[in-house]
Amino acid sequence: WEQNMLNFVPNIVVLDYLKATNKLTANIEAKAKKFMEAGYQRELSYKHQDGSFSAFGESDKSGSTWLTAFVARSFKQAANHITIDEKVIDKSLEWLSDHQAPNGSFPEVGVVSHKDMQGGSGSGVALTAYTLIAFLENINLVDKYKNTINKAIDYVYRNTESLDDTYALALAAYALQLADHSSKQLILSKLDAKATTDSDSKWWHKPIPEVEQKNPWYSRPNSVNVEMSAYGLLAFLEAGLDTDALPVMKWLIGQRNDKGGFQSTQDTFVGL
Repeated sequence: WEQNMLNFVPNIVVLDYLKATNKLTANIEAKAKKFMEAGYQRELSYKHQDGSFSAFGESDKSGSTWLTAFVARSFKQAANHITIDEKVIDKSLEWLSDHQAPNGSFPEVGVVSHKDMQGGSGSGVALTAYTLIAFLENINLVDKYKNTINKAIDYVYRNTESLDDTYALALAAYALQLADHSSKQLILSKLDAKATTDSDSKWWHKPIPEVEQKNPWYSRPNSVNVEMSAYGLLAFLEAGLDTDALPVMKWLIGQRNDKGGFQSTQDTFVGL
């Protein structure tokens, strides 16, 4: 499953990016669409009958919350380029809705074997905000899942007041902007206050654990920093704060490797 998504998602991102920068050629477009269509068909083999997705499809005991939300988001984006069966996305959102906890959160019911691919969105507020984003980005299905969405929004909002995890806060800020929630500016200000800035850049970073602070070999988790900074950027753009978004964009551009990507699939997907 993950290997397929590692190949499927970059094609969506590349097409979006090249279109936005007016660098798309007919040859690249045809190739990317061909890869995307093959990836889409392969992805469907990991679908459970109940509409969820997991790493090994029906041989897994159940679908995974995070993977199902990831597929719903990816398929929605792919639909701009290839034909995606709307019912597949709807069924995956229906499964997520059925597995929402009474308090509005989305617990992880399955297993993700490729943990790196999750970035920082593995549990609690982060996973609920991530899943909520999957519902909100599928704008044509928002009315159908209004109740589910409202419960998730309330959960995210209730839990951001005491939230210290910057990654979860970045996801929450973007989700609440998409939802046009009354607290959206408050949460965005809270996220902004956690940013690191220098002369012309702004970004967010995961603090180094105390036990590792004096360790010269400790590797800084830059891929998560790219991911949360990208969500911070999306939140600013959704809020119409283009001037505030520019320093974040500058920092993100500076983090790309010589091939134009970032450290991992998930941060490249979000970063681009």
